[in-house]
Amino acid sequence: MKNHKFIVLSGGSGSIGREIVKFLIKKKYKIINIDKSKLNLKNVSNLTCDLSDLNLLKEKLKTLENKNFKKIFAFIHCAGITIPGESLYYNVNDWSKTLNVNLTSAFLISQTIVKIMRKSKISGSIINITSISANLAIPDSSAYNVSKAGLKQLTKSLALDFAKYKIRVNCLSPGYTKSKMTKKSWKNKNLRRKRNNRI
Repeated sequence: MKNHKFIVLSGGSGSIGREIVKFLIKKKYKIINIDKSKLNLKNVSNLTCDLSDLNLLKEKLKTLENKNFKKIFAFIHCAGITIPGESLYYNVNDWSKTLNVNLTSAFLISQTIVKIMRKSKISGSIINITSISANLAIPDSSAYNVSKAGLKQLTKSLALDFAKYKIRVNCLSPGYTKSKMTKKSWKNKNLRRKRNNRI
């Protein structure tokens, strides 16, 4: 384990996350996947956790700090959920769950990863996967839109704050992408056309 280069990735069991993991494995990286579902691929260690449960996440992150993962070179926050609903009647529990997974967990994991990087004297990188929704709101998705806009601003904030540690923080904003999360809306041709025309 001493000579292995590790990348921590949240949401690695999802559609986009899985493809990122497979690409990184080809580049000879070892992956630590933080997700509630395990990813059964070679060179992947799973830290099983429901990211909406912040207390559980904090406990899991303690185990990450205590393990011998000294050479962590990057963290990629790819975890994301959407719970659509009309804003006027939106459930606050769904609001909290969405922000916990999409935004707050990114902040908590980033804190832990940067502490590990500093101890190992590694000038690493953090990449947050935001969304076109960070700039262009999707109807009946207020929690998702806010979480992605917040993640974009978190990226800017951490880029400023972690620059003194020589740690880079950037984000990628995919457009409307076919995945498990968008499976239902993707099948609705009228809705898909409406969303594509707004881009």
